[in-house]
Amino acid sequence: MKTVKKRVSKLEQFKKDIIKLKQEKVSNIDIVRFLELNGVRTSPANVCKYLKTIQSDLEQAKPKK
Repeated sequence: MKTVKKRVSKLEQFKKDIIKLKQEKVSNIDIVRFLELNGVRTSPANVCKYLKTIQSDLEQAKPKK
C-alpha cells in the first residue's frame, strides 16, 4: 500500500503571521495583499479555505478575556 503525502499549503510558512493578522481583525483581502508583498499569489477564497484548516489553532491563539 502506498503512502499518500498530503500537500502542504504555500500559506503554511505564514501561519503565525496569518493568525496574528486575524487576531487583529484584518480582512482576508488584506491578508492576500500581505502575502503578495511576500511573493505569494493567492486569493481571498484560498485564504478562507486555509483558515478553516487551521481553525483549531486560531481558537487556541485567541486572547482570553
